[in-house]
Amino acid sequence: MGTTVEIPPPATVFKGLSLAALHGLGETLRVQFGERWSTMTTEEVVKEFVVPRTEATRCRLVDMSEYVAAEAVGRPSYFISHAWKGAFATLFNRVLEFLASASDETRVWVDIFAVNQHREALHQQNRQDVMAFKDVVEHCVGTIVVVDMARMNPATRAWCVYEWDATIWHHSSEGLQMLMSEEDRVEIVGSIDIEEAQCYHPVDKAMILQRVREHHGDATTFNHMLKTSLLLAPLSYRADQRRHRQRSEGTSWEWGAVEAWLDGPRRALGVLAGAGTGKSTICTMLMDHLAAERPRLVVAGHFLKYSDQRRLDPVLIIRSLAHQLASRSAAFRERLFALDPAHVTALVDPERAFRDLLQAPLGHVREPVLILLDALDEADPPEQYLPGFRGNVKACGNKTLQLLTRQLVQLGANVRFVITTRPDAVCSQIEPLLGRVFADSVTLLRPEALRSEAAAEHGAQGTGVLVYHTVAKECAPLGDSWKKHHADLRDVYSAYRRVFASTLAELSAEDRGGVLELLEALLAAQEPLAESSLQRMGLAGALPRLPGWGCLFYVAEHHVYLLHKSLSDWLLQESEAEGAAALGSIPQSAHSEVSYDMFRWLRLAMHELERNPCLEHFSATAWATSPLGSAPYMKAAKHTARRGPDGTQLATASNDNTARV
Repeated sequence: MGTTVEIPPPATVFKGLSLAALHGLGETLRVQFGERWSTMTTEEVVKEFVVPRTEATRCRLVDMSEYVAAEAVGRPSYFISHAWKGAFATLFNRVLEFLASASDETRVWVDIFAVNQHREALHQQNRQDVMAFKDVVEHCVGTIVVVDMARMNPATRAWCVYEWDATIWHHSSEGLQMLMSEEDRVEIVGSIDIEEAQCYHPVDKAMILQRVREHHGDATTFNHMLKTSLLLAPLSYRADQRRHRQRSEGTSWEWGAVEAWLDGPRRALGVLAGAGTGKSTICTMLMDHLAAERPRLVVAGHFLKYSDQRRLDPVLIIRSLAHQLASRSAAFRERLFALDPAHVTALVDPERAFRDLLQAPLGHVREPVLILLDALDEADPPEQYLPGFRGNVKACGNKTLQLLTRQLVQLGANVRFVITTRPDAVCSQIEPLLGRVFADSVTLLRPEALRSEAAAEHGAQGTGVLVYHTVAKECAPLGDSWKKHHADLRDVYSAYRRVFASTLAELSAEDRGGVLELLEALLAAQEPLAESSLQRMGLAGALPRLPGWGCLFYVAEHHVYLLHKSLSDWLLQESEAEGAAALGSIPQSAHSEVSYDMFRWLRLAMHELERNPCLEHFSATAWATSPLGSAPYMKAAKHTARRGPDGTQLATASNDNTARV
């Protein structure tokens, strides 16, 4: 049997330079070119700076220590896509502005510095560097596209479009960060045509067209894909689905009940079950199954996350569903492209977005359509997740449920739905509510009905609450003694408690304190926190010390995620419990509630500003809804006094406006 040899990536991949080094190069250019700096094209920077400065050694600029320190060069986080005809100052400023929240050590890959620019003298080296573009894109987390439409429309340059395609191929459309105005977006969408895009060297253009055909079959399909991605800016579920597929390996699925439902008359299929029973994994694997077995069925799915505000936004849900439907139905795509791109990019009202992006195009689709909504319960109002919540769900608080009951249900009879949720959603009223919405045309299933019992008996995954088996398999502190065939939610919480108690007991007092502060921030945010945000808070260093790091907590696309909602539920319960052994003295209670309220308020305030960009309205709304006068704030403020350098108390927060300021 042969041995597979892993080929290392080209050296060019590791020629990213830090933001600090990029800033230093910018200052060098300012000094050398003076007033010309602000108007020089990137091509002029190459000819008048990069090539002359590297002429003696004929190397890459990033390899010259007098300009870029060796420790500032390494694997990049972002590939910078731009046109050489654009102003270099625009590239410089927009990259630094976009990454203003990133650490100085964050690296970016800029071709004029990372590629050997001596094309004539060192043709082979230059060619190898250029051909490594796809490898660089693959090893980055995303691509930052700098647009300077006053100088050049990047959609008319074949290399730029090729870089966008490589990004979407490896990282989905969410990995493509387009730094441009909505007006520029409209113009770019209208000008995308890979066959008409220009390229200086015919051999490069031939290579680019070949890669496009390998990825998409033909240029037309590629053009459609890129246009819909830029037009709709959909959400990405790739990281979630990758983990679902990995953790379902060895599972034997039984789709007979779903197939019977698809062949029957009922319009909705509900998978109702408690936390951690594999509902999201079922959605991913079902979509894979239907793509292979029912190619005529037009399928689109949305995966909700209580901890990701973007996935709870009805307009973004509509855009994401429309993007998937357009990729699978020519009739839908044709109607979508008939819309004015300027109108599409300006849609912010859910009802209007539904009519224009879903209802009208689907009216021309004759094939059967299936829409999956996973974890509907996670769109319930977030205050329910606070410790000690005893209230009722406010009317229409679940915006996704509102979208389903008010808009999606209006779609034609050829559109059917799969919905997964906890049975306690909407104050345990989700089952009768679905019955009313779909006029009792609902089939209900349990997750275990879709997995082979024989495989579960002999397989490694086990039965019951599947999150338990993931934790038992991937968290070292548990060991073999924690492996059991059938698990319930109590077993999951016991496993969490064991992992936390074991890990925290091994930490020093200082490291333990850092971990507990980090946990408080993760719980308070109720959304994936960016690594850069944690760096600014001084908490990023504690990430590798989190209990179950890589499983219970992990990083995807520069944000920190929790394995499953049951983990946050347990953390909140455990931190509130008297004498909690696993978490000990985690800072929480009033301070956590204030932090949570502030994060939520800032998120909602900024969302309101996006919808209504009037600063006077924003100021009035923000002040009126500020949580600073709330009971938790006053409780926390009672114990938080401002003290002077000598330790004497200066002032104590009170409930008046002065304290707020």
